[in-house]
Amino acid sequence: MLYNRKMWLPKAAVLPVLLRTWPPAWNTYPVFIKICFIISMVALIGILLAMADIYIWRTAKRRKDRKKLRLSEDITRLLMNTVVMEPAKLNSGMSKAKLDTRPFLKLGINDKDVRSLFVCELINYRNYFTGAIAARVRQLYLDLSLDKEARKLLYKKNWETKSIVLSELFKMDIEVDNAYLLELTHHKNRYIRGFARLSMIKFTKGDPLAFLRQITEPISQWEEFEIFLVFQQKENYTLSSLEGLIAVDREPSVVSLCLKLAVYFKDLSAVKLIMDIIQTPDLKLRAEAIASLGKLEASDAEAFLISIYGAEPQEIRLVILTALGMIRSGNSLEFLENEFISSDDFETKMNASDALIKQYPLSQNTIDKLMNNSAALEHRILSHSLNPLINAL
Repeated sequence: MLYNRKMWLPKAAVLPVLLRTWPPAWNTYPVFIKICFIISMVALIGILLAMADIYIWRTAKRRKDRKKLRLSEDITRLLMNTVVMEPAKLNSGMSKAKLDTRPFLKLGINDKDVRSLFVCELINYRNYFTGAIAARVRQLYLDLSLDKEARKLLYKKNWETKSIVLSELFKMDIEVDNAYLLELTHHKNRYIRGFARLSMIKFTKGDPLAFLRQITEPISQWEEFEIFLVFQQKENYTLSSLEGLIAVDREPSVVSLCLKLAVYFKDLSAVKLIMDIIQTPDLKLRAEAIASLGKLEASDAEAFLISIYGAEPQEIRLVILTALGMIRSGNSLEFLENEFISSDDFETKMNASDALIKQYPLSQNTIDKLMNNSAALEHRILSHSLNPLINAL
């Protein structure tokens, strides 16, 4: 059969024919086909819109990241020239130049994102450098009046903004009103409470432990570590009275923190307070209190520890033996010798042996006597304790 071109419609006439035949053809389709078609079209349009949105978002993010990278490079260059290099010039004998804030103002630090990035860089410099460089970073922060803006933001209701600003002021060594800080130490948000407590310790002129007297909820181990770290960083600081803080009726985590502070600052005035809380039913806190007496080398508590030894459970007895060894007064040698010989418990013998070795050379005669007259097991335990790789004298 020959191909007849006249049987086919011209291309220009195809579309009008389809348009004319579409309504009848659509009406002939079953309802479920129409529903599926509509759903498919809606899904297709949704996919196209989602892809367009993703493309726009990624393009905007790439543009923002490039802008942020350029801004970060500009900030680093300005800080290097203005903050880092000037102290070096000063040390080399060159005249000290004043901080020029004009280049930093040109960065547009009034913008929220620019300010956030700039302050983050300042805090990084404060963390990495000390001395003159750290002082100049703080001075630049003040010269740009960033502290005034931060103080205003501190009173915002948004907890996230309040937390960020508290952290910023704390790290830049900017004092905040003590009355307001004391109020924030009871804030329902734990991040705000934490930074407010750290700021109280760092900037309070009077008693930095005042907020501890009002705490009734437990302190987390991480918060305890941060508080202790702030105390370690304070210069020329004398620990205020721990009376009322090391007490049986106080929150155990608060007492635990105060015990660590008493040991760190070698506060012998707290020995009487520590002895009073040893009868607490909390065995963990009791053990920590006894260990604190040993670390303080509180010879006044030695007789007390020996007197309560017999009534204590095994785990507390072991802590008492260790504490007696750390006190190193020589007054407990006879007690330690008797425990080493008479006890049937291996751990008790080990702790008594270690305590005797720690009191060397006061315990030299006792050790020699035990080495010559003790049984095989006791001799082996003493030899083990005498090993300098295990128990340094």
